[in-house]
Amino acid sequence: MHDLDSMRAKFPRYWSDAVEQYGEDSLRANGIGPFSLEWEYKKLVKAFKSKKRDGYLRQMANLGHYIADLHVPLHTTENYNGQLTGQDGIHGFWESRVPELLFKDFDLVILEPIVPIDDVKTRIWNVVFDSHSYVHKVLGLERHLTDSIPLEKF
Repeated sequence: MHDLDSMRAKFPRYWSDAVEQYGEDSLRANGIGPFSLEWEYKKLVKAFKSKKRDGYLRQMANLGHYIADLHVPLHTTENYNGQLTGQDGIHGFWESRVPELLFKDFDLVILEPIVPIDDVKTRIWNVVFDSHSYVHKVLGLERHLTDSIPLEKF
């Protein structure tokens, strides 16, 4: 079984199960993004039901932040800043410098229809594992750039 498939099959999806398996301190030290996203989603549903505009606008911003974070491959790995592979600073490069350099080429208009998500928990974990599948590619591309472009140009 592929490493990612094994992780996908074994990692607990429920907070209580994850706490039982890893301990709350360990989870909080290593990241609770998928759980936080689900909690923020539930807060957003509650805020919409309350019909208080400030409440649901704030929750939409929080939710957007967590959704974006979980789409970042480096947020799904212990090597989040390249510290384990001698690539220190890759997190800032990936999250700040690359978007700054390429912003003019980004298409910020979304034309796809919004569709409801029936199983939020499954969708969240699918995003996490899909994002994680790109960790080696992100690290590999950074390594290739660093090796082939003088640092001052990089």
